[in-house]
Parts: sequence; structure tokens; C-alpha cells
Amino acid sequence: MKSFLVMVAVLFFSLDCASQDGPVRQVPECIAKVPEQSDFIGDWLRQDGTYQLKVLRKSDGALKVQYLNPKSINVESAEFIKDEDDAIVLMVVLRDEGYPGSTYRLRFDSSYRVLVGTYAMPSSQQQHQVYFTKNPLVNLP
Repeated sequence: MKSFLVMVAVLFFSLDCASQDGPVRQVPECIAKVPEQSDFIGDWLRQDGTYQLKVLRKSDGALKVQYLNPKSINVESAEFIKDEDDAIVLMVVLRDEGYPGSTYRLRFDSSYRVLVGTYAMPSSQQQHQVYFTKNPLVNLP
């Protein structure tokens, strides 16, 4: 009887999700995950180079971010902020030789489980669209 009730509940839930308008491949809002700060934690690789972003939580709960290309680059600051859509954004400011205040603004895309955003270089006033994927060699289950 329990399994029958579970099947009915799943069927009802899936019919409710299927009734929503929108693109066929879009994740229905009724099951989409709202990003949390914990989604940013991990070892990330930028897909257009050797750039690596490590996002950690210290034992006291403070945020710690490391950036490598391929050697360590000084991270001046890293913090979570809210953007105009009230979404969580990881803001990382780099201050090192060749990185004079370069800034990442990254959001977690729960549909693809990637970090997406912009990389700004104030010295050249350029902004690039970037994305990071989890490093499969480090983030094993």
C-alpha cells in the first residue's frame, strides 16, 4: 500500500511539473535547486585555461579562496554578496603581479552545477564571460 501511495504522489508531482510552460530542456522551477553558499565550496577549473579556484570554509566558518594559474596568485579578498536578483554571488579580487585588482563575479548555476560569471581586468578595462567546472580529480564522491 505504501509503495502505491508513493507512486501516486510521484505521478501527481510529475504531472504538476510537466504542466508548466517554458522550454522543454529547462529544469522545472518546482524541482530546481536554489543555490546556497555551500554549492560554491570545492576545487574548480576554468574551462579556457589552467586557472584553478579553490573555495573553502575554515573551521571558524570564514571563507577562504585560493587562485592558481598554475602557481598561486594572491587573493586580496573574497566574499559572498547578493546581486540585483537577490542571487548569491562569489566576488573574488586578485592583487598580484599581472593581476592589479582583477575581479571574478561568479554565480552557481544549479542546472549545470557550474560557476558562471565575469572576469574583469581593470588595467585593460576588459570583461570576459567565464565558467568553472568542478575538478573531477579532486571532488570525488
